[in-house]
Amino acid sequence: MSEHPELALGVMIMLMLQIASLNHSVWLLRDLLLLLAIGKATRLWWLPAQSLAVGEENSPASCFFQACAQGRIDDMRRLLANHPEIMHERDPENGRSALMWACIHNHATGLAAELLEKLADREARDDEGRTALILACKHDCVATAHVLLAAKAAVNVQGDDGYTPLMHASRYGRTALVCQLIAAAGRVEKIEQALTETLSEGHGETARRLIELNPPGQVFNIARVAENVDARPLIRAVLRGDTEQIHRSAVVLAGDESLFQSALALASYIGKEQSVYELLACKPPDRGVDGDRAVIRWTPLMVASARGHSSVVKHLLDAGADLE
Repeated sequence: MSEHPELALGVMIMLMLQIASLNHSVWLLRDLLLLLAIGKATRLWWLPAQSLAVGEENSPASCFFQACAQGRIDDMRRLLANHPEIMHERDPENGRSALMWACIHNHATGLAAELLEKLADREARDDEGRTALILACKHDCVATAHVLLAAKAAVNVQGDDGYTPLMHASRYGRTALVCQLIAAAGRVEKIEQALTETLSEGHGETARRLIELNPPGQVFNIARVAENVDARPLIRAVLRGDTEQIHRSAVVLAGDESLFQSALALASYIGKEQSVYELLACKPPDRGVDGDRAVIRWTPLMVASARGHSSVVKHLLDAGADLE
């Protein structure tokens, strides 16, 4: 019975119910409610404590990973003091380190910081090629991502799936984290893919900051486009180079010059040649391709040139883009 406290608790509750039914005692019912409350609390602390019992089923490393994942800093310290070799061990199921487990839970920021102080490898990779920073951003753990950035974790890294920390943060619309990632890296890789992620999810403010922080600056009213629910199918089509969807949007594009210019600027920025070509094919004859210079500082031609998209530059010049 001692191995199963929840079973013992159930037996006690049944006995109390029988006594209460015989005596009709209000006080006994009150005690029953108190017992239930205590039992619930007992169950809550008992499970974590049981998981830390080192034995045949729970190795020191296994308990260490659990303590880090649950943010139990005292248990982490005790296990590490008794078994210092577990600091650099990996979870056999997925290759994660203790630091990785701590960094995918926002409640473990203090624990993650202490592991870094104890020289945990911040650039270690799991079985899918992901570092602790990639995992923190993937699981939307902004607090632990900040801890890793303060420890100078590498930003321009990617997992086996090609995703970088910036791409994950952009997908969740974490504008402050995006800005911090860019500031830490200086020059961020895969900016176009990050922009695709945030636009696909409709995070206009994050997309705007992504463009402002990466040359050539503001090219169109990205916040308006991203937050316009009706425009999202077209924007996703532009991002993916879906020429059929762009063609189906020809009527909408013909009646909304601002949307047309934004879509063209976006396609030029990320270098989607197919999208640029199809947008130009949908352009009314009397419409230019340079946008309103009072609204944007960079035309599609300027942004395509600055980012080295030569094929896009050719299409824009053929469409009459202004070289001046």
